[in-house]
Amino acid sequence: MLENLSTVLGISIQDIVTGSSGEADYDSIKEVLRIAKIQAKQKMMQCLTKGVGVILFAYLFVRGYLTFSCKTSYIWQTNTYYYSLAIILVWILGRSILDKKRIQLFQDKVSTWIFVVGMVSIVYVLGIFWSMISIIKQGKIPFNMEVSSIGLFMNNQLIFAFLVNIIALFIDFVRYVKDIGSAHLGTYISVTVLHLVLIYGDLLHYSSAIGPLGQRLFNSACIFFVEVIVIIVFATVIKIKLYKTNMEYN
Repeated sequence: MLENLSTVLGISIQDIVTGSSGEADYDSIKEVLRIAKIQAKQKMMQCLTKGVGVILFAYLFVRGYLTFSCKTSYIWQTNTYYYSLAIILVWILGRSILDKKRIQLFQDKVSTWIFVVGMVSIVYVLGIFWSMISIIKQGKIPFNMEVSSIGLFMNNQLIFAFLVNIIALFIDFVRYVKDIGSAHLGTYISVTVLHLVLIYGDLLHYSSAIGPLGQRLFNSACIFFVEVIVIIVFATVIKIKLYKTNMEYN
């Protein structure tokens, strides 16, 4: 930008920086150019991060469609959910580091609602699945429904939770692309809920016995919770250090 402005005005870069003709404050010039390079690098990293975010969001949407249409087993194994969650959580961590702000729980009304939706979804999905499994293990039929309707009922609950959280995540991502707000816990929670819902959908479609299903549901939830807790703790520590460094620098 400085080079283009210098060409248009017909004056040197040092005159633009110092504000007076003929004075060459080379230290000021070097500092301005150094800052300009840093800002250009940060802008490039942000564009790259946003591009990766589009790919990851598309992956979640497509995988949701394939899971609830019973087509996912032909493409991915169920265990790949553990890896994809880790990858997306690391992307969110990188995104939160780039914005150079302290990680917040309740940043504004939108982030607050995203967090609340995610937490309510976790409680609802776990509650409905474990209550249904417990009732079936006792040899009873939940809510006096037809046996053939149980699987469909549970699948519909997962679809509802998926749609609510994918919409919340989309809103959060649009805000991020437009540079509105900064990192918050709701994003981590929404991504975790989506993976929990997707793997439950997979297990529901391809498990043949209620006992192994219950154990796999429990194991999956534990692995997901460990992943997100580790990343959140790691992100919080890094953000606090970066925030303190920026405060000292300023």
